[in-house]
Amino acid sequence: MSVFDMAVLINALASFLFFAVVQFFSCRFVSSKEVLRWLMNLVILGLAVNIAGGIILFLKNPEVSAQMVFGAKGLCLILSAGVYLLVTFHYIVLVFGPYESSVRLRVLRELYKEFPRGMLPRELLSRYNARTVVDRRLDRLVSSGEIELKDGVYRVKNRKNYFTVSDIIVGKLRKIAEGK
Repeated sequence: MSVFDMAVLINALASFLFFAVVQFFSCRFVSSKEVLRWLMNLVILGLAVNIAGGIILFLKNPEVSAQMVFGAKGLCLILSAGVYLLVTFHYIVLVFGPYESSVRLRVLRELYKEFPRGMLPRELLSRYNARTVVDRRLDRLVSSGEIELKDGVYRVKNRKNYFTVSDIIVGKLRKIAEGK
């Protein structure tokens, strides 16, 4: 592995470590309505740290900088940012997402809050029942701008996003598979 490869990986992983530490220590202070917006802002902040670290590492560090032409420095910045975004995406999808949305883990968190006293089943149900689950999900979707509440009716907004694009692709693939 070359010095450039190591520099790209070190910068990307250091940026991810910054993201993960800030996410870990600050997530308890974020309301459930603001989780998605907060997470996106945190990803962008981590990207800014990645770019700043890359500038210091690739442009200002004489040991690395002397061995690189300017185009290679820019490529290293782009690669480092790409690796950071990939690692962060996988963390969100594989660790944070299931933790945040899992009913089982949500119940465990409620029980940990009341440790060592514990909770009666009716107390758990009052804090986390089907109505609460749906209300929290709807609040998050409204606050993220995916849906809107107008005249007491929830509607998907008219904008394309990852979920609608993937639904369209899956729908077209399904039609092709069915021969329609």
